[in-house]
Amino acid sequence: MKTNKADEVTSADRAAALRHVPYGAPKKAKLALVDSAEPIRSPVDAFAGTVAAGGTWSAQPTTVVKPGPRVMGRTAPELRPVPVVHTVLRATGTALGLGAVVGGVAMLALLSGPGAIVAALLLILAGILAALLCVTSQRNAEQAVFDVGKNVDKKAVSDFSGHVSFVPEYKVAPQNEQEIAAVLRAAQRDKKRVKVIGSGHSFSGAFATDGYLMSLAKLNAMQVIDKDKGLVSVGAGAKLDDIKEFLAANGLAFENLGGITKQAIAGAINTGTHGSGASYGIIATQVERLKLMTADGKTQWLSRSENPELFSAALVSMGALGVITEIVLRTRPAYNLKEVVTKTTFDEAFDQAKIEARLKQNDRFQIIWIPHSWDTFLVERNPTTAPADADFSHETPDAPFFERLAQNFGLALSHVSDDWRPALMAIAGGTQPAVDVQVGRSDLILSRPLPPRQRELEFAFPLADAEKVMRKLRAEIERQGLKMNFPCSMRFVKGDDLLMSPANRGDSFYISVLLQGESDQDDHVMQAIQRVFADLGGRPHWGKENDQVTAEELRDSYGESYDRFCEWLAKLDPQGTFRSDYVDRFFPYRDRAEKPR
Repeated sequence: MKTNKADEVTSADRAAALRHVPYGAPKKAKLALVDSAEPIRSPVDAFAGTVAAGGTWSAQPTTVVKPGPRVMGRTAPELRPVPVVHTVLRATGTALGLGAVVGGVAMLALLSGPGAIVAALLLILAGILAALLCVTSQRNAEQAVFDVGKNVDKKAVSDFSGHVSFVPEYKVAPQNEQEIAAVLRAAQRDKKRVKVIGSGHSFSGAFATDGYLMSLAKLNAMQVIDKDKGLVSVGAGAKLDDIKEFLAANGLAFENLGGITKQAIAGAINTGTHGSGASYGIIATQVERLKLMTADGKTQWLSRSENPELFSAALVSMGALGVITEIVLRTRPAYNLKEVVTKTTFDEAFDQAKIEARLKQNDRFQIIWIPHSWDTFLVERNPTTAPADADFSHETPDAPFFERLAQNFGLALSHVSDDWRPALMAIAGGTQPAVDVQVGRSDLILSRPLPPRQRELEFAFPLADAEKVMRKLRAEIERQGLKMNFPCSMRFVKGDDLLMSPANRGDSFYISVLLQGESDQDDHVMQAIQRVFADLGGRPHWGKENDQVTAEELRDSYGESYDRFCEWLAKLDPQGTFRSDYVDRFFPYRDRAEKPR
């Protein structure tokens, strides 16, 4: 059979696909400007339109706006080796922990009396926990290193929680679209699959593959295209943390953010990540345009006026339609938020009428409930002209090391015995202040540091079902005796029209359930709660645990938009290059003759 020369894989292609790229420059405290000798590249070259007030692209000519300089994000953590100093500190901590255990055992052998015995036992317990925390921290750091090339050592890659683990055959870190295309040609020649990984901050295995695992961490350029309209171009591999600092440096900010900003922007968009606020959609709705490379290596810009249905499908697509390489975001001028957290009762917080009233009264609103207790917290956030609190840095990711260590140590106590969890959760709720008020930069108020290891599931429901679903969750936790050790959160999202967005049926709320650490009963807890939510008609978050949901349930829930998405899968990727076990589970192959409408 004659082969199309354009489809052949040359040795140069393979070398470009598998080239071992150095880990990158040393860590810099600030984002670096691109060398001025390099021409400024605008993602809207050869495009005359602008973003209109309504949020869609207009074909009308406008005044030419000179884009700002391109800025590169910091060297991605997953492309840096574990610093030697960190390894030494972790090893020292492990040694001190084990030394504490030995010292405690010696005290038990040499001393007598109840006081000495209690002190010795506490020393042993503290030593064991300290050693485990240091060993786990070192293991997680080593797993985060993204060794580029053939995975000859069969090194496993894990998600953020460690719950999903897989062994890819190749790991690649292309630095431009030409190298991405070379990877795709090599993969199609070898009949292997390709999945893109961002920061690995997912709980679902959406990026797991036994073929080519592609990191886009080097595609992290950021550029203000039109400051007046708030248009900013970002590379698909740029981390939300870096983007928000870039925006702040330019007097801009995200319209809304979720609680964590460690994700790469493409991953956050592709999995439907969201924040909270009745007037704000998921993060994907802040995208004005995106550049998609399909399995054939061709790229195209998508927007609400440029192939709008594919745009709607590609935004929340779990990486199944192609590789997103560049994104144009809609942002807003920088602003501060005032956050008021008020303790109240479960019944007061989850009254349906009061929920809907508070959504109208507040720009951002969410509810946090501490399982095994009646303690519930209303989180109200509104824009303010007041300056940020002087001590607000204590609530950001730059919080003092020992403060975060103490928080994690407290959570670690709940790992000693599942039976301790209800009491510890009650103590946690009972020790929180009745009212807490803070003012800070919007993105720092919206996103906070969380424990380093956790598991999470999250489901979306129509807004009108908020009270019913929350009461059912509480009843099932109590009926089944499920032991929780982290708060549950209810967040709110404006409805959208994206094909596979959990919020595409109208204004919605999400309930997230988290577990921190590891326990033998955690699998049962997560599976049981997933079934409760699925039976109530909930739609799972694409980046969080959802293994109990079936393709049939998704088809019933999404209806026509599910079928349209499957049609795009068949049209854009007939060979299944971007498929995976995860995609196959939710979107199994089906013979379809009709073309996408």
